[in-house]
Amino acid sequence: MEVPRRSQLESTSKTSKIAVRNCQESAGRNRTRHDSTMASRPATCASKSGCERNDSSTLPTVEQLVYGRPLALFQLNRMTEAAKAFRRAKKVYPLIAAELIKETHVRPQGWQEDRITLGGADQAYAYWKEFGKFWRKTTGAIAFVAKIVSEMR
Repeated sequence: MEVPRRSQLESTSKTSKIAVRNCQESAGRNRTRHDSTMASRPATCASKSGCERNDSSTLPTVEQLVYGRPLALFQLNRMTEAAKAFRRAKKVYPLIAAELIKETHVRPQGWQEDRITLGGADQAYAYWKEFGKFWRKTTGAIAFVAKIVSEMR
């Protein structure tokens, strides 16, 4: 199902979790605001509603919140909470977790910069492309992810 705006994710049913979103609409504003929040104030992103306090035109996407929280908690050395938050994130978006620990990242077949499939390999690649830098820059974060992923298998 095509969605005209990034902020209007929809799916046709519970079993059909495929949604297409337009990433061009305000993508720069969303990512820039969330990027600067994660980089400068991890405690804000670690709070359950911290990143949600932005006005509606700059809200981060669901996967940014779901995966941003465990990273922020990890940066704050709140390891038990970070592990719990990451396990939840992996259950919701397992392909993003797998993408984070890959050695090489290859664009998925049929990749389109302006459209992604919710829960798909292209969403995982898009997340890594935008936010993998924060995971890589945080010492020990990728090893932390790899350990949890291997424990959950």
